[in-house]
Amino acid sequence: MRTVPQELVALAAACDDGAVALEDAQIRAEESLALRGTPAGNSPGATSYATLQQRALESAEGVLDRFASVLTTDMDDLHETAFDFSTTDEVAAAGFAATTGAL
Repeated sequence: MRTVPQELVALAAACDDGAVALEDAQIRAEESLALRGTPAGNSPGATSYATLQQRALESAEGVLDRFASVLTTDMDDLHETAFDFSTTDEVAAAGFAATTGAL
């Protein structure tokens, strides 16, 4: 299998799209899952319920943040690798041209 810089750049774009989609989904989820008012009323477990739900939301937010961060790091690494491929190809082509007298 031959890897070309354009394919790496396309994969990097997909990673970026995924990170943005995760961040957008997180924002939508926070808005729809946020507790409003007193969802458990004045029941004995109301405070515990609200606290546990808030902790669960924060935990989920942390996981989504880590996933988005991984995708962003992968995007950066893929761009760097594509650049390295291109640079190596250019250097090799220049060296070949110098040894054969062709350009």
